[in-house]
Amino acid sequence: MDQDVQVKETRTPSLTGDAPGLCFDALELDEQVEWGKGRIDGDDRIPELGLVEPPPGRCREQPRHGADADARGRLQGADRPGQGGLRIAEVRPKAEVGAAPSNRHGPPATLGRVSDPRVIAIILHPETPAHADHLSQAVGRARADLAEEHRRRFLAAGADEARVVAGPPDALPFGARLRGIAHSLPDGAGLIILGSGAVPLATTADLARFVRIAMTKRALANNRYSADIVAIPDARKQLAELPADLTSDNALPRWLAEIGGLPVDDLPNNWRLAMDFDTALDLVLLGRRWARYLAVEDRARVTERLGRIRTVAADPRAELVVAGRTSPAALTWLARTSASRTRALVEERGLRTSVAGQRPAASVLGLLLERDGPESLGAHLARLGEAAIVDSRVLVAHRLGADQAGWPSDADRFASDMLLHERVTDPWLRALTRAAAEAAIPVTLGAHGLVGPGLRLALRGVGRAIGRRSAG
Repeated sequence: MDQDVQVKETRTPSLTGDAPGLCFDALELDEQVEWGKGRIDGDDRIPELGLVEPPPGRCREQPRHGADADARGRLQGADRPGQGGLRIAEVRPKAEVGAAPSNRHGPPATLGRVSDPRVIAIILHPETPAHADHLSQAVGRARADLAEEHRRRFLAAGADEARVVAGPPDALPFGARLRGIAHSLPDGAGLIILGSGAVPLATTADLARFVRIAMTKRALANNRYSADIVAIPDARKQLAELPADLTSDNALPRWLAEIGGLPVDDLPNNWRLAMDFDTALDLVLLGRRWARYLAVEDRARVTERLGRIRTVAADPRAELVVAGRTSPAALTWLARTSASRTRALVEERGLRTSVAGQRPAASVLGLLLERDGPESLGAHLARLGEAAIVDSRVLVAHRLGADQAGWPSDADRFASDMLLHERVTDPWLRALTRAAAEAAIPVTLGAHGLVGPGLRLALRGVGRAIGRRSAG
């Protein structure tokens, strides 16, 4: 949740929501099924899910019991080809139950005990300040909707209770918040904890897997080194000694395994569960439903560049540059799907999970910018390929260090990702963004999601374009 709206850093207020249902057009879906063919678990396919509209309005705490939703046990079969998941039945909410006060100035408010629930899903949602820029507001609205969607779908997936806990971002560390939440749970209850921007591509089957594990003697995370969603059995007991100063959920699975002695499984090969809302660009990558949260003029520039990059990726004579925290799995997918050659600069994986005393962040591309200035970015990339997809956070970390507290603001980073250099106030980042926007080749800048799980979204349609060219 590298919220570039820091939802991830404060996984505490990390809630956002609206959910799993990415709807691509028929051509895009066919392509995803094409490269996912033969995978029974469907982990590599983009789901298109039937979604229900969230009810108007929000409250600070939105508890629901499984009994409140007649959807449990009404999961329908796969809808139509290419969906890769189950359509969820509509969960009709009851009247709000005991809204909790804000926990801005103290430990988390008690969640209220329920009678012997087996599994409770808690979705943390940090509310966007009213004075925030409109890109941040758009991400906040999308996260709020995703949080409500997750609440409903967890109930449909078999959770006994699902709640959205919302409030203004505060200084309470993630560890203290989570320990307080766990203490308020009944003995023996399993907990699923996630932020509101997490796993927007999760299917109902994915969520059901976390629900099942929360009833066992093991934990489950989407990734043990960078967790966005974690299922914890007997959470009150397992989290009783959780360090109050744990800053984010990234390290939670490793603490559970190494200190808590709880076996932890993860799903590192499920790319869909690695995608989240870190930045406004993620809304563009996720497609029509989510992109609509942004004004057309805000997304026009980056949308045009992504279209040109797809053209390059479909050209066997061209070379695509991918720089930053990309993964072997993403590069394997790219080699399998694109026609262009790939030049990959894999740097600073694990940047957000670095610890004190570790080697400072450094980047080969960052060294060039250090020598020649951020204005040189476009010229350097044009010498390396015909298009470029760049994880700009690695370049920022090279210059300012891994601690995001010293980085340019969320508003600046979001505007940079949209190539809106005229809105960036930080001089260095503004120069970098302008260089990318005015480069001779199409360039996009973003966070980990762009070069990681979002690579498949950024280049969707490429496989079909290549197929049409071959057929012609």
